[in-house]
Amino acid sequence: MADKPMERAKDAVAEGVERTREAMGDGLDAAREKFEDVADDLDRRYRRAARDMRKVGDAAREKYESAKEGVREAYSKARKDFERLGNDVTDYVRDNPGKAVLIAAGVGFLIGLAVRRRGGDD
Repeated sequence: MADKPMERAKDAVAEGVERTREAMGDGLDAAREKFEDVADDLDRRYRRAARDMRKVGDAAREKYESAKEGVREAYSKARKDFERLGNDVTDYVRDNPGKAVLIAAGVGFLIGLAVRRRGGDD
C-alpha cells in the first residue's frame, strides 16, 4: 500500500515537471518570437535610415558638384572678361598713347592726393 501514495507522488511530480517543461517551452517560444520581432523591426529601421542617409549624401554631393561647377564657370568667365579688358586697354593705349599717358597721370595724381590725406589724418 505504501507504493500507491509513492506512485501518486511520483506521477504528480512527473506531471508537474512536464507542465513546467511545457510552460518553459511556451515561454521560450514566446520570447524567441518577441526577439525576432524586435530584430526584424531594428533591421527595417536600419535599412530605412541607411536609405535616407544615402539620399541625403547623394543630395549633398549633387549640391557640392553643382556649386563647384558654378565657381569654375564664374572663374572662367571672370578670367575671360579680365583678359578682354586687358586687351582693350592695350589696344586703347596703342591707338591713343597721349590720352593714355594723361589719364594715367590724372589717376596717379588722384591716388596721391587720397593717400596724402589719409597719411595726414593720423
